[in-house]
Amino acid sequence: MDTFEFMKIATLVLLSYCLVACAPKEPVELREVKDITAAWGKETSILRAEAICYNPNASGLTIRHADIDILLDGKLIGKLKQDFNVNVKPKSTFSVPLEVGITTKDIGLMDTFLSLLGGRKRLIEFKGILKVRVHGFPVRVPVSHSQELKF
Repeated sequence: MDTFEFMKIATLVLLSYCLVACAPKEPVELREVKDITAAWGKETSILRAEAICYNPNASGLTIRHADIDILLDGKLIGKLKQDFNVNVKPKSTFSVPLEVGITTKDIGLMDTFLSLLGGRKRLIEFKGILKVRVHGFPVRVPVSHSQELKF
């Protein structure tokens, strides 16, 4: 093996180590989704909420993008695709504003109306990924959170 090939292999190994070392040791935790409000429409509605998250890592990061499916009682009602530029300090709690269009007709307008009147509990789930930057390197962080909502 000549010196040039050795340098290529050494550089590749070092770069691979840096990418693994820069990744967050623990995923960002989605702790709660609060202040959920909806502007109801006939076929589509706008759902707004505040996501409360926690960064358990010793290094800061920047949230760049969210790609999250929103399910209500196991049924897909919307997709959150939103760009951000949120700087997060190490070992800190932070909030991220969310806004997503949901398909009201898939939920069932009458079912939604009865839920509002009857105070029915519904299970809402958030599943997908957050794209973050740690020390300038892009990292994908999985998101999986569910909670009961009472309308």
